[in-house]
Amino acid sequence: MDTKLPLFLKPYFWSYNFDNLTIEKHPRSIVQALLHYGNQEATEWLFSTYPKNTIRDVFATTYRGEYDRKSLHLWETVFNLKLKDRADVIANA
Repeated sequence: MDTKLPLFLKPYFWSYNFDNLTIEKHPRSIVQALLHYGNQEATEWLFSTYPKNTIRDVFATTYRGEYDRKSLHLWETVFNLKLKDRADVIANA
């Protein structure tokens, strides 16, 4: 059975069909949106729903340009890692 997201999270998913998002099938999209745009209530829900390692792994596999400066700095500090720039990854491929 797929678990729907609580309605208070709907404003963070304006570019998604919110009614089709489920916790089990869309963890990457959910984690990225809430790390980038979520307020305290949304991030508390995120960390109570997914294991911290799952959230960290999603964050670690994105690029610096996918977050605004404040969000990027916060989550790099929380997870004690530094994201790569997309240009650096492409140049070293």
